[in-house]
Amino acid sequence: MVSCKSNTKLFKEAVGIKEYLKAKGIYIVFDSDNQTKEIKIQEIKTLNF
Repeated sequence: MVSCKSNTKLFKEAVGIKEYLKAKGIYIVFDSDNQTKEIKIQEIKTLNF
């Protein structure tokens, strides 16, 4: 979600937001490799962030 050092306040906030969205079943998908939305979401759901 956010690339920064793991000991910063921004990183901690980003992790908190990511976990909140994940718990709600909300996924933010960026089209960077021309995959369909469904394939990309399934790919994200199988990853353990």
